[in-house]
Amino acid sequence: MIVVADTGGIIEAIDDTAPRHDAFRAVLERPDLDVRITPLVMTEVHYLLSAAGAQDVAAAFLEDVTAGFYRVESPAVADLSNAASLIARYRTAMARRRPKPGGLDLADAVNVAVAARLETNIIIATDQDYRQLSPLSHHKYFLLWPDDLD
Repeated sequence: MIVVADTGGIIEAIDDTAPRHDAFRAVLERPDLDVRITPLVMTEVHYLLSAAGAQDVAAAFLEDVTAGFYRVESPAVADLSNAASLIARYRTAMARRRPKPGGLDLADAVNVAVAARLETNIIIATDQDYRQLSPLSHHKYFLLWPDDLD
């Protein structure tokens, strides 16, 4: 089963001090999943880990990527076009509990576009913004794992 992993979900799985570490790690380690990440998410994860002083963890994450634990899904031109349209559509429409600059960010918009191309609506994420987004596929809504699992 193909799933798209977002930055927050990966960080939560990697950081053993994170509040929901066990749940996110268990989801990412499911043998029936084909976990896809975009280069944007890969860059965000590496940056956040490095900026937090966890260079060894950032290096281990890249080793997981190169070993095939995550499959890198490069966005096609059509994905980027769809992402740009999503960013424009949701520029002022995102209701949030905590302030976040701008509207929909590029990494999340590309995740939505790639998920549509891969015909999945399952996102491994802490980011609740996906609950406000309509999938570009035939799906009615996104499933955010581990929250919506089972």
